[in-house]
Amino acid sequence: MLAPADLFHRSGHHPFADIDTDPRGFDLDVMVDFKAELVEQLRHDKYLDLAGSYGFTILRGDAEFRDGDTLEGDGEPIRARRYIIATGTAPSAPPVPGLAELGYLT
Repeated sequence: MLAPADLFHRSGHHPFADIDTDPRGFDLDVMVDFKAELVEQLRHDKYLDLAGSYGFTILRGDAEFRDGDTLEGDGEPIRARRYIIATGTAPSAPPVPGLAELGYLT
């Protein structure tokens, strides 16, 4: 989202005299949707396809280590020499008074 914001800013703030540009604005919802699609595509290309090509088993859901070698996922024990754990993320906002009422972007 930084790249399109930078491009928008530069379209109206450049150092060249007598060259007019028209920063018409942008639709934030469209930009956010585009970013989400791009992230999903990169996630698929970078992780899912790559993991499959290396023969990794992908387990989705809750999991817990039962001992040094065993991971239990959805009630099924899985034993491996090594594990990659990708927990995912969720955006959060700091506890700033009034922030929730004003709205914010993540």
